[in-house]
Amino acid sequence: MAELWILNHIKKETRDGKERTFFDRCGRAFLNKNGSFNIYIERLPTGLTGETVFNLDKHKPKEARESDTFEE
Repeated sequence: MAELWILNHIKKETRDGKERTFFDRCGRAFLNKNGSFNIYIERLPTGLTGETVFNLDKHKPKEARESDTFEE
């Protein structure tokens, strides 16, 4: 079975004087046996700039995500 990955749009915004990073899910991808990806873009984010960054992250089950800690 193909491996599931999540496609996120990375957006930096300044809120309350602090720069914050947001990951906005916009699609999914599947890793094929030969190492290539099939990418399904479900929606395009608004306000795209000249430098738009997307992140492809391996899918984690909900239980694994809840135990993760994030430090910037």
